[in-house]
Amino acid sequence: MKEKYLVIKDNLEKIKRLDPNFEAFGSSRWNYRLDKISESELTLFEKKNEIDLPSEFREFISELGFGAGPVYGVNPHTLLSLEKWEIEEEDDDEDYEEFKPLYDGYVVIAEYGCGIESVIIVDGDNKGEVWHYVDYSLHKLNDSYCDWYLRWTENLIKILEHGEHIGLLSGRI
Repeated sequence: MKEKYLVIKDNLEKIKRLDPNFEAFGSSRWNYRLDKISESELTLFEKKNEIDLPSEFREFISELGFGAGPVYGVNPHTLLSLEKWEIEEEDDDEDYEEFKPLYDGYVVIAEYGCGIESVIIVDGDNKGEVWHYVDYSLHKLNDSYCDWYLRWTENLIKILEHGEHIGLLSGRI
């Protein structure tokens, strides 16, 4: 297992000890637990949606797991049940929050609420990069999923160790 994966696993264990009551925003939803997604599930997901996930992201979620944060995170089972769909201007469906879409070009990897998300680019020149999506605009957060996720765990540990208010962490990753 990659050294960064071991650091992330250790960080999640430390976070669990520092936040046993799941007070960090969204944490009660995923309890600092990563769920591995099998190679066969990933292959089926890619085939069904005619995409190739970035190799680092694919490796991370099959070896370490997916679903624990940041913020609301994304349920691994919801991720696997996604099918491509286009956003229509008149689509104001409340089910949006419950069933995350796979947009052309990126996959949602963290839900902040109010339409704010972190996404991983799945094709083109920026494939594998993590971007922040808000108000129909994107800005780059990190070159890789693993580095982005590691930074989130490190920042959350700092916040928890310093006893800062942990209710709203979306702006700190």
